[in-house]
Amino acid sequence: MALVNTDILIVIVVVVAVFGAMRWTEKKWGHRFSESEYESKMTELEKRYEEKVADLEKRVRWLLDELEQAKARIRELEKTQTSAASHRNDMIPAKPLLFICGPDMSLCEIDRQALRRVGVSFQRLHMATRQAVENELRRRRQDNTLYPWLHVTAHASEDGILLTDGIASPAFWNDMLPGVQVVFLAACQTASVADALAGMVTVIYVLEDIDNRDASDFTYAFWRRMREHGDPQRAYRQAVVEAPQIAEFTDIRRS
Repeated sequence: MALVNTDILIVIVVVVAVFGAMRWTEKKWGHRFSESEYESKMTELEKRYEEKVADLEKRVRWLLDELEQAKARIRELEKTQTSAASHRNDMIPAKPLLFICGPDMSLCEIDRQALRRVGVSFQRLHMATRQAVENELRRRRQDNTLYPWLHVTAHASEDGILLTDGIASPAFWNDMLPGVQVVFLAACQTASVADALAGMVTVIYVLEDIDNRDASDFTYAFWRRMREHGDPQRAYRQAVVEAPQIAEFTDIRRS
């Protein structure tokens, strides 16, 4: 109501000014205002400013009503967003990442440590075989808890990715991964596998041989960002900035 108080102060100032002007006119020109004229002028001024004050009060009440309605809309929007976030969280399994390890355990241990530093919860397939991968993904689909993210650490070539029981071809991965959202291929020369998965999942892959530690830095940067916001394209861009030494050796194929 600060506006109303200010307006009342203005009324008082105007009244005093008018009164002073009348007195000055009376003194200057010798004209005396009768008591009825004073009362008429004052009544006219009071009426005019009472109308202004009433109009201001009406506007203030309207603004307060609008503010309350805006608050109610904000509360409803926050409630909707909270409900949506809770629903999304319910859809994500307790372990959102499947970590598939090939036969080279030194490579796997480096990436395992990177994932642990990220703090993402993952399920590891130790010395994975093609049958083990197939069984795990089938079980998760049956339980309706399929991993949204998958990370593969192994050696690879254009023929496919080397698991413990042999090469898992691009066609194998194409058959295994429907429903998975993001695949990180921490294996050199995996463009052929990425091509087989293009359009089905978002794939981050390596074009040629790179240093293991550099690859681990990139792994850490990518999954740390994924854990923050879950956007693979944004996470890839951020990881490239954070690990520029291997930026030219990696790429992303979007689903």
